[in-house]
Amino acid sequence: MLRVLMSVGVFTAVVASVIAFRGWDAPTARVEAATLFSGSLQPATGGLIATCKPPLNVTLLSSAGNSDTAALRNARGIMARLAGQVVSNGTIVGLQEFDSLAISDAEQSAAMFEMIEAGESKNVNAWRDAITKGLTALRSIESFSDAAAPQIQTLLKALAKDDATRGKLEMCVAAMQKTATDGHVVREAISQMASATPDTPLGNIEGAGRKLAIELKWWSSTLQEVSDISGKRLQSGTPALITSARQTERNCAAQAELAKVAQDRIDQLPPLRLSEVTSAMRYPPTLIVSGANGVAAIPAWQMNASVDATELALAEAIRCVQGAPRIVVTIVHSQTKSPLESVSSGGDLSLIVQSLCAARMEVQEWNPSKGARPLMQAGKRVWIVIPPLDRSAQEPDPAENALLAATRGLLAQNESVLVIATPNPFAAIGISDPWADLLLFAGLRAKSGQVVLDLVTKSENTKEIRSFVEFAGSSCAHPATLAAANENILWPMPIPIEIKTTESWNAFPMESIPPAGQRWIETDPRVASRTMDAAPVGKVFTQAIPVLVAAQRDDGARVAISGGLSWLLTLHGGILDGEQGALRYPGNRDLLIGVIRWLAGSEPIATVSATGRIPQLSHSTRIMLGSGALVIIPFCMAFTGAMIWKARRRQ
Repeated sequence: MLRVLMSVGVFTAVVASVIAFRGWDAPTARVEAATLFSGSLQPATGGLIATCKPPLNVTLLSSAGNSDTAALRNARGIMARLAGQVVSNGTIVGLQEFDSLAISDAEQSAAMFEMIEAGESKNVNAWRDAITKGLTALRSIESFSDAAAPQIQTLLKALAKDDATRGKLEMCVAAMQKTATDGHVVREAISQMASATPDTPLGNIEGAGRKLAIELKWWSSTLQEVSDISGKRLQSGTPALITSARQTERNCAAQAELAKVAQDRIDQLPPLRLSEVTSAMRYPPTLIVSGANGVAAIPAWQMNASVDATELALAEAIRCVQGAPRIVVTIVHSQTKSPLESVSSGGDLSLIVQSLCAARMEVQEWNPSKGARPLMQAGKRVWIVIPPLDRSAQEPDPAENALLAATRGLLAQNESVLVIATPNPFAAIGISDPWADLLLFAGLRAKSGQVVLDLVTKSENTKEIRSFVEFAGSSCAHPATLAAANENILWPMPIPIEIKTTESWNAFPMESIPPAGQRWIETDPRVASRTMDAAPVGKVFTQAIPVLVAAQRDDGARVAISGGLSWLLTLHGGILDGEQGALRYPGNRDLLIGVIRWLAGSEPIATVSATGRIPQLSHSTRIMLGSGALVIIPFCMAFTGAMIWKARRRQ
């Protein structure tokens, strides 16, 4: 035991002496961050912070007995990396950690909420002003309804019983009567939603505004229709009836315009980050970043993977609070019903939409067969093109043709596009897939007539063919895949992506299906419903098969293609029961977010999981370490040697 202590003392003395007397210009010592230190920020992250306007504060909101230990550990690792970092004027980044539910931290909690509201004060004031004016418009409609409902009832009697507009007028009269008596309940509910409560300390201002805008939109549309009916259908009859109809036409049009103006004022406001912060704070741990131009929150699920993935989220949050525009994600499709709306079967994109919004992205949709292309506003836009889900006809229908034309137009204009390739049901009869070759100019082609199948042993005598693959996310050095590295991914109906060398384009796989003993590429989709004892000879692949590939042109243009859509669906997100709604396959979500950020040119700060660097030691710390190395440690070594010598003399 004494020899072990002596060896440890010698090692400690050598290490302390080297650290204490190494010069400032000496090479930076490198050790594994997970073993000794939490590491330091990547140089680009430190450079980003150094350019930030003051103030910049980072608060870790934890909770006693928190079950998400991985996220909490990574969050504290980031806090350690941020220690001592300074912004543009030399001010140190403010760091603090507390439990918002603990009584001892109540004062800090109140101060933090005040700081958050101050950071978003400009936008908060704009929302509150718009809500106040919207409630005023709603109150005006209530007063108008009380007086106008009897007049509209009189006009209703003048219409023929088989008139198609009677239903609209009857609905309007019923709504007016209810509003005249109970309208204040709606206004009070909206006001209460915007107010702070113990459960929502910041209030849900944006939610209240959106709800108010929906209410105003309905009244604007309904009153305008009543005005049109009064002006066109009720211009005959007694003079008193005609006068009443014209008066109703003018008054309804005026109230409709009032509601429309109030609604437009709300719709034109930028998204309020307070709602994101409030949502993230419900499930600690949460990192809250506040700066000169606002506030942003990093929820627990963005910190689960690693400290490096947490650093990526931190960099995005810092950009956000410094005023960087949001990434706008537009989902382009030709479906009759929006794929963004949740359905009971889970065959929708609602979970992905929620995740993108939580990652501070704005999500829109566009059906080229139904409307014009959305106007580009300030910010970066990424287009996700989804082919028709039900391709039962051999020839594309008008909606699919419009979608194809819109996609080709986006690519011709060098837009950042993610094309989703889906299986070609007509490959067996030789009909080509127009979606598979859209990115052929960049060297990318989806083999939509093929699918990866897996033969899995379920029991001693039973084997099952699966058309989905479960695997861990790639740990390659590409920045888009860092957050999903080693996370669980589920990829149903994987379609291989072929990569060809093309001049001026550089293509690289972002995610691939790893080989396995009974995993092969099949060209006949009917095989998935059959039974077999072994994978087909000659079809088993031995190298990883790319299913998500990106390409970048020499001038910076970026595109990507995905071999399959199902990995994005809510059904395959694998939501687990529990308070925090954990995902069984978080890699699906994190991979898409990483790809979108890369397509938008929002380069992550780190590209590899680097080892940590020992931070530079201050002059006083070096003196203390040097004194210990020269005095204390040698004394301990001499004392240990004396004890050994004394023990041997007694023998």
